[in-house]
Amino acid sequence: MRNIPTDIGPRPISTENTVLIISPNIQLVDDIRIFCVSKNMNLWIGNPYSPDVIDVPYNVCVVDRDWVDKKSWVNWIDFLKEVKGEDHDYLILVILHPPFSESTLDEARRDFDNSHEPVHFIFSDEGSHIVKIITKWLDTGSIE
Repeated sequence: MRNIPTDIGPRPISTENTVLIISPNIQLVDDIRIFCVSKNMNLWIGNPYSPDVIDVPYNVCVVDRDWVDKKSWVNWIDFLKEVKGEDHDYLILVILHPPFSESTLDEARRDFDNSHEPVHFIFSDEGSHIVKIITKWLDTGSIE
């Protein structure tokens, strides 16, 4: 019988090479998983009912707004307001669901008023589109 070593801890993750995703879209998660493997990055699939968006260090965060529970969402926004002005080098993509409307976008932006910037809103959870945004940001520091 083999003994399991008791001194093994979880694999450490760092903000320099971790993508956090919180989304029910299996294809999106798989597309980002493939991207992370190709870039030798860590992937953390977050729990929508936990403080993962606060606790997990990441340099890319993709969050489906409709999937994160209200309490976790509010706690995350409060955290981003607390760290506003601190030097962070990460990308936050918030997925909003179609149909596109200015009022939906304005409401989402209000959540992030006076919090860490930049936060980018997208109306698509199509994996290749999001992977292109992440790739461009990692290469250039901008999604524009």
